[in-house]
Amino acid sequence: MAERAICSESCLKWSPQAYAEFEEYFSKQQARCNLLNYPRSLDVPKPKKVHSAAAQCECYGFQPAMKQDESIPEDECGLPIICKIRNSEDFVQATLPMDGTPCGLTKVCWEKKCVNYGRNF
Repeated sequence: MAERAICSESCLKWSPQAYAEFEEYFSKQQARCNLLNYPRSLDVPKPKKVHSAAAQCECYGFQPAMKQDESIPEDECGLPIICKIRNSEDFVQATLPMDGTPCGLTKVCWEKKCVNYGRNF
């Protein structure tokens, strides 16, 4: 983590304990998922960030049920993402896909629908 910023008089100052708790939190795997920002390069306007269904499974503590670069079917944007339970042959419905999740060949999920990238959001 970066060194503490030097503040002016109006800056909010954190206690050493609060600062230590921030450092501990951001050193954990869960924090990486909460700050997920690994969009793929797109040649068209982006609705927001692109998150694969597989990456979303991993952030919820499951194994992906699909390949990392695989899109979810176009008719499944309003349905929970299916993930594999770690160390098991069982699957679980994790969460609805985030807006920006790839669906079909050239579309993304947006408000529970699979839409073209060029749509005005």
